[in-house]
Amino acid sequence: MGLVVGGGPAAAQERVLDLRLLEVSDDGERTYHNLVYSHDLTSRVSLEAFSLFLPQLDDYAELGAGLGFDVLRREHWTLTLIGYLATASDGEYLEPALLAVGGEGPVTWSIFLLRYVPLGSEGIEQWLVDPAEVQVRIGGPVALGLSAYLYRPAGGNWLTKVGPKLSVADRLGASELAVRHVNEGGWELQLRRIFVF
Repeated sequence: MGLVVGGGPAAAQERVLDLRLLEVSDDGERTYHNLVYSHDLTSRVSLEAFSLFLPQLDDYAELGAGLGFDVLRREHWTLTLIGYLATASDGEYLEPALLAVGGEGPVTWSIFLLRYVPLGSEGIEQWLVDPAEVQVRIGGPVALGLSAYLYRPAGGNWLTKVGPKLSVADRLGASELAVRHVNEGGWELQLRRIFVF
């Protein structure tokens, strides 16, 4: 799984651990916690796993794993198809996903699109983009950019969170801070740590 780290793709790394350690609303409520792990098995195939926790949605939890395959590689970008199986508070899911990562010079971008497909009578179909990002390295290890989260349950409205992000790279990966406006009202602050090794 490739990610944008400190102004450059982390796609060439063998392992990536993406910790979205804290996301809080402007009234101090913890809203989101997510960790994603990716391990390259070959030059094109990766093992993927994640854990998701949403305290504001009756402590909704989700745990999943799957395989990723780089279906398209170009000089400045990669497209990866991922298939997850997940168990969640509301049912079991098949979760096909696409990850696109790219960049040239100081500009990098990524987008992760996932579809929730219930495997039984429980659960609902959903769309998720988490995240869509573009950033520009402004000097040394520092990059500034825009981060977006979009979510839509079947029959529901889109929930969006969009705002600026700051990323500071180091030899282990990057530390990031995003402040995003929520279309349903208010702001959320996200602290993220990405390790590449």
